[in-house]
Amino acid sequence: MGRLQHTPAHDSDLAELSAEPGVHPFAAGRPDRLVFQQICTERFPPEQRYDYWRSTVIRAAIADAPSPSQRHDFRATILSLADALSELHLASFDGFSARRSRAAARREDGEDPCLIWFRSGAAMMEQEGDAPLRLADGDFMLFNPLRATTVAFSQSAVVQIDLPRRALLERFGTIPDAANVARALRASPMGLMLRAQLDALSRILAELSPREQMAALGATEALALTILEAVLSSASDPAGVWDGGESPDPRRLALFTAAQRYIDRHLAHPSLDAATITQALGCSRSTLYRAFADRGLGISGYIREQRLQRFRALLQRAHPAIPIADLAARCGLYDAPNLSRLFRARFGMSPSEFRAGGALRNAAQTHLKPSQGETKAE
Repeated sequence: MGRLQHTPAHDSDLAELSAEPGVHPFAAGRPDRLVFQQICTERFPPEQRYDYWRSTVIRAAIADAPSPSQRHDFRATILSLADALSELHLASFDGFSARRSRAAARREDGEDPCLIWFRSGAAMMEQEGDAPLRLADGDFMLFNPLRATTVAFSQSAVVQIDLPRRALLERFGTIPDAANVARALRASPMGLMLRAQLDALSRILAELSPREQMAALGATEALALTILEAVLSSASDPAGVWDGGESPDPRRLALFTAAQRYIDRHLAHPSLDAATITQALGCSRSTLYRAFADRGLGISGYIREQRLQRFRALLQRAHPAIPIADLAARCGLYDAPNLSRLFRARFGMSPSEFRAGGALRNAAQTHLKPSQGETKAE
């Protein structure tokens, strides 16, 4: 779940509940390094369980205040695998509801969309301006943090995988509509393929080594993106999802997804270029270039853009005592004399100006929430 923000009431009590040694509170954001953990509310007294769940697990939306039954007891278990770039949760929980407000949707908090598969259970999802969307066993729900949304879950068991916002925007030009996604994956046999992958991963995850876990997560994320692109491009009503042109070669589509993943993982390496990518993925340079050209992209330009975007995100989040040059190096930006020029050309200000502005914005927003807690759904 890694989404849904707690309500502001009783923040001091919630902070005490969420400050559990050895547990990463996903309400505060993704971890800086690999985390594999399980959280179970039954470790707490029944009257504390719902508050613990919403203060520790939920991010990117506001969980509703507890009902009388939730104050009496709330049972939930979640197994999470995540690092700074990726996030997977296997969760089962009693019913609850949450919402993401219009103001939160407009706020640039860096949240990625997430795809939720209902192994069992159901939900009613309503995005501002859209008809309510009913989801049941086997369905997929795409939660878009850029839309004001309410979600009411029944007792459910789900698998949630985050999908990079950047990857979705590059493929579709927008975040795909939740109703289109649910409908397309219901209708296509490829929906069965994605369910099978998520089911298999959930069964073996605890048996894998950390390296195997992250490889499996990366492969599953890539598969989900590839399947979404395939089913939405062939849907009978793809308006707003695909440009109507010829569907890309599925092999190049898969290669593009794998290349994106490789680039994400190796941005800090100064040697990252088309040659290292083709060697790692076992493809020819011409095939790799065509995979990027399908989307109007060049490889070097794409790498530069991803480095600048990550650098920008670090300037927003990192402690101000960390030198700007160190943050740039984490993104593979080692050309200090040209760094400020590149950043200004892309974002309209220097890195130091952007960082100073971010500090002012953060100071103005500290009253909003003590942690980043927003089931993705405010």
